[in-house]
Amino acid sequence: MAWLNRYSFVILGGLALAALAAGLIFRRASPWGWGLWGLLLIAWVAFGWAMRARPSQPFASAAQIEAALKGGQPTLVYWFSNY
Repeated sequence: MAWLNRYSFVILGGLALAALAAGLIFRRASPWGWGLWGLLLIAWVAFGWAMRARPSQPFASAAQIEAALKGGQPTLVYWFSNY
């Protein structure tokens, strides 16, 4: 179920846009309705692209970790060991 949480924005947004498209087809909407649908699609894609997770740069020293923690931004620090 982790994939559902990870892709919930894509799934729910896609279902909403598909339902809206079905309504437009059923009502035989004018080009204005399809234009609005296209703008919603562009906004949905742009928002998803802007809010996507980005890989972070690893910290090279303990001083960089301290600076990140005191920087005022949410910071996740985890340690990994192969042992």
